[in-house]
Amino acid sequence: MDLDEIRALIAVAESGSYQAAARNLGWSRATLKRRIDALEARVGSVLLSPTDTGSVLSDDGIRVLHEGRHLLHHADSFLKVARQSDSEPSGEVRLTAPLGLPPWMLNELLQFLATRMPKVRWQMSHLGNPKNINPSETDLLGHFGTPLDSASWTSIRVVRAQLRLLASKTYLTQHGVPTSADELRKHRLFYWRPYDFDRTTTIDTPSGRLSVEPSITSDDVNQIRTLASTGRGLAWAPDRVSLSGSPEGPFTDISPDNLVALPETLASGWVEAFISLPKVLENDPKTRFVREAFERLFADGFER
Repeated sequence: MDLDEIRALIAVAESGSYQAAARNLGWSRATLKRRIDALEARVGSVLLSPTDTGSVLSDDGIRVLHEGRHLLHHADSFLKVARQSDSEPSGEVRLTAPLGLPPWMLNELLQFLATRMPKVRWQMSHLGNPKNINPSETDLLGHFGTPLDSASWTSIRVVRAQLRLLASKTYLTQHGVPTSADELRKHRLFYWRPYDFDRTTTIDTPSGRLSVEPSITSDDVNQIRTLASTGRGLAWAPDRVSLSGSPEGPFTDISPDNLVALPETLASGWVEAFISLPKVLENDPKTRFVREAFERLFADGFER
């Protein structure tokens, strides 16, 4: 799509008339009209309707205007990057993080990015279902589950995160460490299930999938981990601690939220984490840098 056609539509929408839009753009009225006509032919719909005082957008025109603004935003970003390719990155980057990203991981990410790219302004948001976001609404998206639509996104698998049964030491001291499926069913369970997982609730055990009836199911991993850290039950969620021959028997190293992982011989599974970026930003140096930072942080936080 010709960007000047988009600029023409935006100018008419903002000024309210062809004459004012042409003057603002420094074009002739004939040039402006030709570009609007070309855009309408390309879209296959009337985008502007005449009024007594000028022109107004049709419903299709409003939709094209919305997408066109984002397209121009990305195009302008490309030009800025090209001009400053040999200088320090600057400008705004929109990051969309998985819902419930653990606070320590988010803090490490922001500190790392602020140190490496001090002139960049970071706009953070969080999302549960990545399929609900339009590529025009973000520059980089981190998520669990599966790759996004390859026509609009480039998805890079950054890590396979291990799913484990987690609990606080206090809870396990008071209630004991389950050693079998029958014992596990006696414990209260908080269950993490990402947006596109099977709607059944099962955990992976050496003898196969075990159906469970969780007290709480959520797609917010931090919520599930927090419930377990208060000593109210077990959590089935991604683990970040390393199995390192801990001297505390069945326990592993303590994570920042004071959770310990139960033995893999009881239950263990996997979930994949991805970094996805809009196709239009595949080669943007700023976006690529932030993607690599996410890859590094995900690996440090979750990889086994």
